[in-house]
Amino acid sequence: MITCVATIGIDRAPADVGDYLGEVPNLPAWTRFFRRVSPIPGRDHYEVETVMGTIETWIEASGEPGGPLIRSITSLIGGRREQAVLRLSPELGGSATSVEFTVRLPAGTPPDRAAGQRTAMTEELRRLKGLLEQVG
Repeated sequence: MITCVATIGIDRAPADVGDYLGEVPNLPAWTRFFRRVSPIPGRDHYEVETVMGTIETWIEASGEPGGPLIRSITSLIGGRREQAVLRLSPELGGSATSVEFTVRLPAGTPPDRAAGQRTAMTEELRRLKGLLEQVG
């Protein structure tokens, strides 16, 4: 398995960043992978149109009190469960947030695809930063 990681600082409190990242309907605004989101009635999962077709996606929140907030974007893709993890840690006394974005690619992924994934993740974090800082 290949692990791709990208990190950025966002001038918003971790709770604000976590609230935004905890909502599946916000994914298309900052990622290119997710295109359209439709709720699945009676569930906290969403039917999502992506660059790979339609998948089911949900977001799980975790983290220890006083520790980083974790937002795990989980998707069922081709019958396989895949996850992207965002770890949110306070910076500057809690008024800013360090966001660490981790995606694990399947074993055997070509190196150029992994490099492209890292580049895409960096661009997505820049979009996320722009969206959240203009709202702040």
